[in-house]
Amino acid sequence: RFAGDSASGQLALFEQLGFRADAVQAVMQAFGSAAAGAASTRTHLIVFAGHGIDEAGASPRFPAAAEGKACDLIKLRLDALAQQAKSGERLTVLASAAPGADILLHEVCAESKLHSHLCLPMPAEAVASLVFATASPWRSRFLAIVKAHEGSVLQLADDERLPRWLQGRPGIDPWERGNRWVMHLAQTWDAQRVTLLVLWDGQDDGRAGGTAHMVRMARALGKFEFEIIDSRQLLA
Repeated sequence: RFAGDSASGQLALFEQLGFRADAVQAVMQAFGSAAAGAASTRTHLIVFAGHGIDEAGASPRFPAAAEGKACDLIKLRLDALAQQAKSGERLTVLASAAPGADILLHEVCAESKLHSHLCLPMPAEAVASLVFATASPWRSRFLAIVKAHEGSVLQLADDERLPRWLQGRPGIDPWERGNRWVMHLAQTWDAQRVTLLVLWDGQDDGRAGGTAHMVRMARALGKFEFEIIDSRQLLA
């Protein structure tokens, strides 16, 4: 919308100055029709966050054995949101790709033919190196998602380091910064509805960079609808 407003403003200025007014009017009429068609499609933006697979020695929250159940829970909730969509409303999903709920989300979207955007705080190669073990099946699945989104990955930074003006600030790392960036993306998206969908156990330890951090930010902003999948079901 910003790009369209900017271009149409420049064209309107040319018309007022009498510079190729006939051409300006023809362009405005052609693109005006296209814009009217696009405006008839409403967007329901879904921002997703969820727990990662439990690391060795961690308190149980998302056991590896519960992956199939987590996948089913995510699919059920996305299907419900799709069924609730109003006429002409399109679902679009934003999510990162940490090992666990994020990767499952993108795989479910691909299976259900829902449009998802892969949001990375740094280049995919850096994420693969920092987050995934070389022989990990999750790494292979991550790289497959990157390939499926080739040319359309939304990326915050050019490398894994924080910019100089953020280095040394307590509580800020690339993952925390990535969360904030995704929330800013959601606020500036041309969407009529924005929902935060989380696979979460409801526990908030106050740390930044995780699922609870996304919930805190969304609640503080007061502009998000909420859909919570209770991850404690994965421990049953």
